[in-house]
Amino acid sequence: MKTSEILVLGRANIERGWTQKAYVRDSIGARVWPPDHPNVTCYCLDGSLLAVDWNVALENRPLARDLLLRKVARRGYCTIAAFNDAQGRKKEEILEVYDEAIAEAKLLDV
Repeated sequence: MKTSEILVLGRANIERGWTQKAYVRDSIGARVWPPDHPNVTCYCLDGSLLAVDWNVALENRPLARDLLLRKVARRGYCTIAAFNDAQGRKKEEILEVYDEAIAEAKLLDV
């Protein structure tokens, strides 16, 4: 699977639901594990990517994560979690990061 495809699937997870301070949560807000658990209804930025390949070894997942990290670093954050969990953060900002990473992955054809 290409890096851009992994990122598109991760973005789709965020579209379904976004959370902070946990990789994934269920419909009542409880943390659940693993990230592909059937009760998951929302994801953090990192969790949304983890869920894409939880049971599949995807060689391009590290590059997908690196692209996301570069996008949050440009916004002054050292980690994906710090960006995701920042007070006042909005789902739209998470989707924007994904959109930028997807665009770069497509430009690089990876």
